[in-house]
Amino acid sequence: MLATAIRLANRRWKMADSDLEYAGMGTTLSAVVFAPELAIVSGVGDSRVYLLREGRLEQLTEDDALLSKALRRELGPEKLATHPYRNVLTVVVGAREEVEVEVTEHPLRRHDLFLLCSDGLHSQVEDDEIGRILTSGAELETLARTLVAAANEAGGKDNVTVVLVEWDG
Repeated sequence: MLATAIRLANRRWKMADSDLEYAGMGTTLSAVVFAPELAIVSGVGDSRVYLLREGRLEQLTEDDALLSKALRRELGPEKLATHPYRNVLTVVVGAREEVEVEVTEHPLRRHDLFLLCSDGLHSQVEDDEIGRILTSGAELETLARTLVAAANEAGGKDNVTVVLVEWDG
């Protein structure tokens, strides 16, 4: 159902091409749907979903970026972070008639913390720092504000979107 919803949103967004003001526009997307004991996750573009479980941060979605998919292993994270084509996306919502959608399922545990974020966060703040902030013990709203502030302090070169959801069982 999540993949179908994203495909329908893509078709709807693509219809905006009939207005010249919006022609060629697209957007990234990250989503989590909670079912009993299961998180259903998807991402399109370079918005991400992370899971913090028992103090360990794991990226659940893969960026649909040209270099991320083709050269991640060859370049390594340091070179990838500064490469001039690092932000060239291969898939976004609304750019083509059809959108490729990958959906994964993850068993839930009590106190799992999900972070949905735009590249404005993860391009400015390293995963280790994101994990350190998320494990600080602060309230969710404070954590979100701290993440946005960290991205802005690191240069704030893009819009920063952060959504946090804790699964309480």
